[in-house]
Amino acid sequence: MFNDLFLRLRSLFKRDAIERDLDDELRFHLEKQVDAYVRSGLSRADAVRRARIEFGALEGIRDEHRDARGIGALSNLGRDLRHGLRQFRRSPGFTILAVLCLGLAIGVNTSIFAVLNSVLFRPMPVQQPERLLVLSRTEAATFSYPAYREFRDRNRTLSGLAASMPSESDLDIDGNSIFVAAEAVSGNYSTVIGVQTALGRWFSSDREPAAVISYAVWQRQFNLDPGVIGRTIRSESQSYTITGVAPREFNGIFAPLRTDIWIPIGTRPSLVALAENGAVRLLMLFGRLTSDATALQASAELNAIEAQLRAERTSPSETTTPIVAEQVRGIANAANRRRAQVVATFLTVVVALVLLIACVNVGNLLLVRGAVRQREFALRRALGASRHRVLQQLLTESLLLAIGGGVCGLVLAQWTNAILERSLPLLQGFFPLHLEFDLDWRVITFTALVSMATTVLCGLLPAWRASRTDGLVAFKGEILVGTPRRHPLGLVAQVVMSFVLLLVAG
Repeated sequence: MFNDLFLRLRSLFKRDAIERDLDDELRFHLEKQVDAYVRSGLSRADAVRRARIEFGALEGIRDEHRDARGIGALSNLGRDLRHGLRQFRRSPGFTILAVLCLGLAIGVNTSIFAVLNSVLFRPMPVQQPERLLVLSRTEAATFSYPAYREFRDRNRTLSGLAASMPSESDLDIDGNSIFVAAEAVSGNYSTVIGVQTALGRWFSSDREPAAVISYAVWQRQFNLDPGVIGRTIRSESQSYTITGVAPREFNGIFAPLRTDIWIPIGTRPSLVALAENGAVRLLMLFGRLTSDATALQASAELNAIEAQLRAERTSPSETTTPIVAEQVRGIANAANRRRAQVVATFLTVVVALVLLIACVNVGNLLLVRGAVRQREFALRRALGASRHRVLQQLLTESLLLAIGGGVCGLVLAQWTNAILERSLPLLQGFFPLHLEFDLDWRVITFTALVSMATTVLCGLLPAWRASRTDGLVAFKGEILVGTPRRHPLGLVAQVVMSFVLLLVAG
């Protein structure tokens, strides 16, 4: 086994030397056979011709030898890539048109996925986001204040449980009042969420008359003045001392709406009085797992605590939907997340249709190009190339186009994301919207997968048809014989899909 592994590694890293040895060996055996035929009375020319016929296609023998060494596929891929690049250099117009067509479609898909990544998949920009959980039920994601206290004090799988009550509020700065989104939170909010301040500190008590403002408010209302710490602001007719500024990337848990002020929940008597009512559920609850616990264990424990509470209230027959503790990704608020999922489904359908139209366009280009190259394919088949090898070559060329389209799409996605970010102020209502459209590893992975899918969608049918080239027809010069003209399905599909796309966009 080790000897076989050594030979395969040697074949991989010393390919040129082994290829030279193989050529020398083939030449030696061919010459030996030629000499044998010459000794039997054949002329030198007839001996060479007969020996070559007997040996068959030398390139086929080389391929079999490469397959036996375990590097045939890798060697073929390298040759196919080089051949594909040469083909594209010979037809730059086709290459540019196909890459731009795919780039536009992949770029739009990448931009939309960047939006979905921001609202559905990306973890919150906090410390150890994989340990941050949000509590919810099927029908709602809010709890009462008494339930929050019981869960906080009785659980063992969470190192902390924090409460947040998002609401609208006024923010009065030196007599100038603005309407903002606010969060009234428990004193352990920053510890549980795992967020530090860009300046100053978070409050640590439920009743401290302190406030933390957003980075956007610090930038727009205070011109990034470090002396903002200690300034007095008013909200809901109450005075607060600014103790900290939230980091730029943190915008609260009511995304995609940007929170601009955080205050202790105990400083709002009206909210406390309302929240103390066990029948009123206004609080969103967030927990941080201990190092040895899982989300499933936390869910089970919280449901067990709730069952104990019902038993203590002598109402064991009361039924509620089970509590689910899940990792916070994208939008933490369950209601906003459900709305975002509806929009995400709609956008996914639209951009998938755009990609399909682009694949049909490029597929038609490849079909025409394959018809023009029938002589080339027939010659390769005559020289010993199998149908599988021709198919592999054409799919490799489609892969190169898809890679070029993917790179072009990433560049276009950067521009599109910048346009989307500049458009957000036009879409917002009373509260500012904030979404991150960075091209992180999830977006890059998605683009790579789309490019691979594009390779199959664009190249499979043209490659399959081209690999079935009739050598006799091609050599007679009847390049376009057999091309279906009675049923222009590609054209019909393009018109129909474009019409549907226009209706959906309208």
